[in-house]
Amino acid sequence: MIRRDPFRDLFEFQFPRGVSELLDAPGTPAGAWRPPLDLYETREAYVVIVDVPGVPAVKLDVTLEAGVLTVKGERKFHSNVPEDSFHRVERRFGTFTLSIALPSSKVDSETVTASVADGVLTVEVPKAAQALPRRIEVVADPAHEVSLTDSERK
Repeated sequence: MIRRDPFRDLFEFQFPRGVSELLDAPGTPAGAWRPPLDLYETREAYVVIVDVPGVPAVKLDVTLEAGVLTVKGERKFHSNVPEDSFHRVERRFGTFTLSIALPSSKVDSETVTASVADGVLTVEVPKAAQALPRRIEVVADPAHEVSLTDSERK
């Protein structure tokens, strides 16, 4: 008996084998796994959030070198199920590497934190103290002070 998946047949009819692999992210080898990420900036830090469901913390490696944050990890294929038992495999498995360039002069590489919860990795890269905006007090120079009216002083 041959099992048929009409949706797969339709997909392969519209998109020949290999075309879907070309639609992957640029620079990603065909079939490679590249988890999605978000990157945002706050006043104090750069924050990277990566979806890594099924990847245990011990299989994640986070480094920051010369302003490049690199996240490496591995999600293993189902080892307890024979491959010929599967009818469909859509999830990606294997190793991945993500690299994000940050302004190296603006980060404090000594206080980076990384945590994973519910399949989401969060990496916080604090900004260096000299990169944080600071308020500079303006003092009046008595020699050049201009007389202000009462309404202008408020």
